[in-house]
Amino acid sequence: MLLAHLGAQLNALAEKWDQERGRIKTAAEVEARNRFVREKAREMMHGFPERNPLKPVVTATLERNGYRIENLMFQSRPDFWVTGNLYVPKGAGPFPAVISPCGHYQRARMEPEYQFAYLSLVHAGFIVLAFDPIGQGERRQYWNPRTGETEVASSSTYEHSMPGQVLLTMAKT
Repeated sequence: MLLAHLGAQLNALAEKWDQERGRIKTAAEVEARNRFVREKAREMMHGFPERNPLKPVVTATLERNGYRIENLMFQSRPDFWVTGNLYVPKGAGPFPAVISPCGHYQRARMEPEYQFAYLSLVHAGFIVLAFDPIGQGERRQYWNPRTGETEVASSSTYEHSMPGQVLLTMAKT
């Protein structure tokens, strides 16, 4: 009964927003709607964190046929490192770019499906920044090097959910 009630409320809300979006007819109305959505998202996140220097470090560069891969690290927050790869096509830019926050695989950006996508994009002339989400790939938070396993669960998605829960209680979202 509860699920049916909540489902009906959600469907009614979705219908209301579908109707409101359906009334948008001009570019100015699209811009106004975009401003509204951005403001609501910012409000729900309690604003954006302060900017901090990324302090990027390129740890290795691999030259390939038609592109290069830069292994890099940067700080998304002070002393909180993000690992990733930057795929750069050969030639003179500017190039269009794609950011890939890949997830739901323990190997993260190194998963073959992701690698195929990155190589396809860089061969098509795109720069690709692929990085590991918290709890996946090189950013395992609860990794035990002695056992070679995570200490929290078999799924890596638990690792990137756990810190978020703590931050919510601290109002650090």
